[in-house]
Amino acid sequence: MTGGQLFIPMSALLLSLRLPVCCYADSMDAMITSTKKLKETIKEARITEGPETLRVLNRSRAQFYCKAEGSPAPEIQWLVNGKPVRNSARHLTYDMAFGKILRIESVDAVTDRNLLVSCVAKNAVSSTPAVANASLHVYSTPPAGFPRIVEAPKMQVTERSQRVRMGCYAQGARPMRYQWTRSEVRLDLSRPRLQLSNGSLIIEKVLPEDDGKYQCSVTNSVGTVYSEPAHLYVRVRKISPHFSTRPSSMEVPAGSNVNLTCVAVGAPMPRVQWFDSKGTDLGTNEPGKQQIGRFVLMLTDVTSDDNYTCQAQNSLGTIHWMVSVTVQKMPEPPSDLQVIKHAPTTVEIEFKKSRTPGVQSYTVSYREEAFTHNEQAQLDSDRKRALQRARRSGARNPARKDNTATQLSSLLNFGDM
Repeated sequence: MTGGQLFIPMSALLLSLRLPVCCYADSMDAMITSTKKLKETIKEARITEGPETLRVLNRSRAQFYCKAEGSPAPEIQWLVNGKPVRNSARHLTYDMAFGKILRIESVDAVTDRNLLVSCVAKNAVSSTPAVANASLHVYSTPPAGFPRIVEAPKMQVTERSQRVRMGCYAQGARPMRYQWTRSEVRLDLSRPRLQLSNGSLIIEKVLPEDDGKYQCSVTNSVGTVYSEPAHLYVRVRKISPHFSTRPSSMEVPAGSNVNLTCVAVGAPMPRVQWFDSKGTDLGTNEPGKQQIGRFVLMLTDVTSDDNYTCQAQNSLGTIHWMVSVTVQKMPEPPSDLQVIKHAPTTVEIEFKKSRTPGVQSYTVSYREEAFTHNEQAQLDSDRKRALQRARRSGARNPARKDNTATQLSSLLNFGDM
């Protein structure tokens, strides 16, 4: 102990803690690495877009924008002449992505003349707040060249997927810069569906999220003028689902492959599902993906009858359509097959018809078997008698001689069939 302090060697401390030196070193390295990464991610607040100085007319509005970044995310505050802004009838603040908006309504050429507007951003690691200043100048009367809007946006009602033009055109000193806001937030005109055409805003394939109040502002070297806001209403049609393609019940041969196509429409487009007779959801052709509007159910190697139900559903309702897939049954065979008469070259059989309705034809099949000794002797005897009859017939009628020869050949070969 020295001067009231006790020194303990690190080795003794580690030993008393039963902590290996290697593990202590690894823990220290991990802590140092973690600290470095934390320092890299921590950033002081920084203003990325400060407010612009504005020159506006008496009794108009003025709108300022400010964006900031940092880690952790900074807080943004507006000051007017060094005093924090609190929402009131004339001073309104709005949040936007990575920033805030300050709107001053009905500016006054006397009380608001040469206002100092400040954006202040700071976070937990900021040593000093980040500040960006701008001025507000108010004209009592429009100076020469001050922009004047001659075409302002108007309220419109449209439907989804339509093309919309929100008009805006101004006269005054050139060049002029046109900007658009929707619900106070500036629009990013680099988006594919938005474009600027001589000041007017063109929106391609309108979506429900395009609904809102639009305002045009025009700025030149003399000042800034704002149009009156105009609401764009985007109507979304809502239609209950209904089937546009419904499969019919069918009868198929056993082992067949069957496709059942179900198509439904509506607004919004319905989800289509197939269920079997047990209520089992038969899933989709693409795992993890819903079938919207159309679903082809593919059945393979069908061997049994079943009922299948197509279901279409959207936010307005659910509809069903059931079809039956029946496997064709083989017709019953004929019964009581009997040989009732036979000759050397022919045989006559008799049977009871199949009880299955709709049978169109019957096919008789036979199988050759070796003759017994007695059957062969009987066949040879039958041949001789047939040959004798044929010769006698040919002798009595010479005109049938050629035909008789053919018959004789058939009789001689019958036993070899």
